[in-house]
Amino acid sequence: LGMGKVNAALNTMAILTDSRFDFSDIYILSTGCAGSAMDNSVMGDVFVITSAVDYDLGHHADPRDMEDDTAATWFHDADFDSAAVVHLDQDLMDRVYSLVKDIPLETTERTRDFMTRAFDGADWAVRDPKVLRGTTVTGDNYWKGQYGHANALLMTQTYGCSDPYATTEMEDIAIARTAKQLGMLDRLIILRDSVNMDTFMLGATPESLWDPE
Repeated sequence: LGMGKVNAALNTMAILTDSRFDFSDIYILSTGCAGSAMDNSVMGDVFVITSAVDYDLGHHADPRDMEDDTAATWFHDADFDSAAVVHLDQDLMDRVYSLVKDIPLETTERTRDFMTRAFDGADWAVRDPKVLRGTTVTGDNYWKGQYGHANALLMTQTYGCSDPYATTEMEDIAIARTAKQLGMLDRLIILRDSVNMDTFMLGATPESLWDPE
């Protein structure tokens, strides 16, 4: 489907409305890697996604322009509510989760050591990976850091998502809105695995990670 919400929405619509194919008896499976929430996940977790949130809808501020020292830089605007979140079919999510929740997952000692060092051996960071339920927050940018993390937590709470903020990626809200528009939301399954965290680790900075210089 391509990266980003525009590509994901357009290509999902193009596929599902192609008259050459009969999609009347299919399930849509969106799957891929994702960043995941500090304090809630470890790299290697797999999430059955129960809600998808649009990270970009609403009002965003640069922290340098804000008057107070709050960590969240997103401000809710109810005018966007009808487009900003899609709650997947909960009966289907319950069925999917019941089928996969006990599947054993493995990690590597290198990954476990990295998580231990990055988060000072916190209990949540050194556990074995497992299959969980969660909310995904879809953004058109690859963000990290305390402000984005606080925004994702606030969005998940504001939009009444049944499961906590778990992953961040670039496509799923677009796929979910397209499925909903086509009356196929009750056949959409989203599975995401954590390959990164939503915070800077072990002294990394935006410049050290992303600046080509």
